[in-house]
Amino acid sequence: MKQKRKHLGSAVGLSISRHIALLDISELKEFHLQIESKFKRDIVQISGKYEDQIKELNASQKKELVDFLGGETLAIKTYMLMHRKNMIVSLCSFIETKLNGLCRSLYKKNNYPEKHTDFKKDTGITRARKYITTYTEMDFLKFNSEWSKLINLCKIRNCIIHCGGDIKLSKEVSVLEDLVKTSKWLSLKGKRHLELEKEFVDEALEIASTFIVKLYEEYFQWIKSKELESSL
Repeated sequence: MKQKRKHLGSAVGLSISRHIALLDISELKEFHLQIESKFKRDIVQISGKYEDQIKELNASQKKELVDFLGGETLAIKTYMLMHRKNMIVSLCSFIETKLNGLCRSLYKKNNYPEKHTDFKKDTGITRARKYITTYTEMDFLKFNSEWSKLINLCKIRNCIIHCGGDIKLSKEVSVLEDLVKTSKWLSLKGKRHLELEKEFVDEALEIASTFIVKLYEEYFQWIKSKELESSL
């Protein structure tokens, strides 16, 4: 009976943690949708201004209007790109935070000889995975597809943060070039500056959501197996 209560407590705690993580991603999705919708409305509104005013203007005035509205459209597109880059940075930080939280939980509950921060050879989500797989039997190969995509997202995140999105300043130029070539939603401006479409962020959010579900399920199954062993 005592073992059953312990198992129930673990299950409830994990369920709450997963629910909170998925809720956070849902809020990121909603925020992303609202911002993108606003940008789209703003561009449509600018186009409407052009259609309304262009008929009454002479050639010189038309050029001035086109230049002015073109500048407004460019500003909006610049804000759109900034938003998408910020979303990738925030999403990667979110995943890293959740993995580090799992590492801290494992250390606290099991009194392992090392913390994840003691793993100096690795950083970020790679260090978290190394710690988790060192001290547990959790199998990251079960969600290897999502993990590989998250690794690539982190490479893009690093380029955005450390190189301002300029892949030529990155230590992983060839890797980033390959990512651009294989993604429908990534491109390069001037052959060096990352450009992200809305769909790229949409896809990243779905990858993160699927990863969280599979990660917590694997964690639950590992705890379940350990509790079963201890009850024998």
